[in-house]
Amino acid sequence: MKILVYVESPYQLINALSYIDKNRFSKVRVLIRDNGSRLQRKQFEKIIHASTGLLSNFIYLPNNVLEILTRLPFILARLLMYILPCQTVIVGDTRWIMAKLILPICNLMSKQVVLVDDGLYLLSYVNKIKNKNYVIFSSLPLLKFVDNNGPLKLTFIEDKVVKAKVHNGNNLCFIGMKLPEIGFMDIDVYMGIIKTLVKSNKDKNLIYYAHRAEDSNKLKLIQKLGFNLVQSDMPLEQLFLKQGAPQGDFYTFYSTAIYNVSRMLDSCQFFAIEPDLELWPVSARENVAMCYELFKRSNIELKSPQEI
Repeated sequence: MKILVYVESPYQLINALSYIDKNRFSKVRVLIRDNGSRLQRKQFEKIIHASTGLLSNFIYLPNNVLEILTRLPFILARLLMYILPCQTVIVGDTRWIMAKLILPICNLMSKQVVLVDDGLYLLSYVNKIKNKNYVIFSSLPLLKFVDNNGPLKLTFIEDKVVKAKVHNGNNLCFIGMKLPEIGFMDIDVYMGIIKTLVKSNKDKNLIYYAHRAEDSNKLKLIQKLGFNLVQSDMPLEQLFLKQGAPQGDFYTFYSTAIYNVSRMLDSCQFFAIEPDLELWPVSARENVAMCYELFKRSNIELKSPQEI
């Protein structure tokens, strides 16, 4: 069986490979979006090199609308060439332009579609596609968030949790997010919350796990607060499986990683900092609220910035 994979993040690729391994598929080709980030490309290459017999191609698509539109005819022709001989197409983030090209082609050609992204946007997006004959492979409990209106044609397959070793210690670990970088939170608000967290945890060793798209100047400010900065060339979940994780308290805002890590690590505590909903952009509030609802259902304690 020939399988085509299209992904835009290293974690999507890991999930796709987990699904492929689970089903023992062969003849797999992976198309990877190269958005210009050197760190992300390095993460992709490391995962690919660890996977035997994987055919892969990078498609350069920066965050530039004009350049994307210029390359669209070439991209479309390339997609058709790869999709045509495949029985199954595995897709990462369904919101971006490439997925919006891939999914209609797959529907037209009656290809099986498998979605593998663990992004928290799926909590609300799942209701927009519940009448599609898609397979969703995810660690998220998405079925709990499907409404009862209309038929459900989706098939849900839960990714199994693998436990990671925990090293003894007294640590405060923060899972960073690119919130100021995408305009979701003012940098002063973000740093103010981090500073408050540091003041209330003076007895702990400080570790900050940076997101690959966080601004270098912001990370320098975080280091000045006393954090040991970790910028890994692999996703956090893979890093912990390979090296183990520090024991302690884990904090973030609404990163998917804290949900995944909370299921992987024993003898640690997990917290999500929940500012007032009005702080977030109006267009994002529904998705953000659903993220915090998931955390609440998953025994991840929610704290306001005033409570940390």
